[in-house]
Amino acid sequence: MYAVGDVPRLPNAWRGPEPVRTEHWTAAVEHASLVAANIVGPDEAAVYDSVPFVWSDQYDARIQIAGHTSESLTMAPLLGDVDGDAFVAGFHDGDRLRGVVALNSMRAFVRFRRLLTEHPTSAQAADLAQSLAAGPP
Repeated sequence: MYAVGDVPRLPNAWRGPEPVRTEHWTAAVEHASLVAANIVGPDEAAVYDSVPFVWSDQYDARIQIAGHTSESLTMAPLLGDVDGDAFVAGFHDGDRLRGVVALNSMRAFVRFRRLLTEHPTSAQAADLAQSLAAGPP
């Protein structure tokens, strides 16, 4: 049995064993591609393993979210000022970065989203933030 889309609760190896629902069309596209590949090549069937990702454009603001963001995690700024018009904030579980939210920080967001695939420590996130704040070499 297969389920795809942004409605079903599905396991995601990146997040852990508990099924979750990612209510965004990007998840639906990823699920459909994975299911199609698994139907065509059942001997090489893969599990869904993706950093959850959503975004929304609200007037002149782009909001981007990746990973696990929850009020049960500790939020801390990584780049910029969360009261300003551009920032990246991290969601931490102990010494691990579990998710990021960005406002008008597209290039930095891409780097943090990529970092999340590695299940980084908070120190690794701080290192990336410092590197990005310093600008190009």
